[in-house]
Amino acid sequence: RALSWARGESLASSLNPGVVLLDLELPGVDFAAVVAGCRSHVLAAYGSHVKVPLFDAARAVGVPVLLTRGQVHARGGEIVSQLAGQVATAGSE
Repeated sequence: RALSWARGESLASSLNPGVVLLDLELPGVDFAAVVAGCRSHVLAAYGSHVKVPLFDAARAVGVPVLLTRGQVHARGGEIVSQLAGQVATAGSE
């Protein structure tokens, strides 16, 4: 788990995860840079449902999957499994 985008970006480069789950409320996140840096990953982002400007900013630069914090807390394992399935499907094509 990364506690800042700088740490998360470093982890993503070194570990090359198939799925990146981004907290929209991490300070200092450049959503466009995240999208560009995650082209080889399945990217999903989440945040508080009342932080509409964060969702709008992420959507505007092409974050493909946006979830509320409540969705992640209630169904986190299921969501990650579904996203990982997308990675497996893409890898077999």
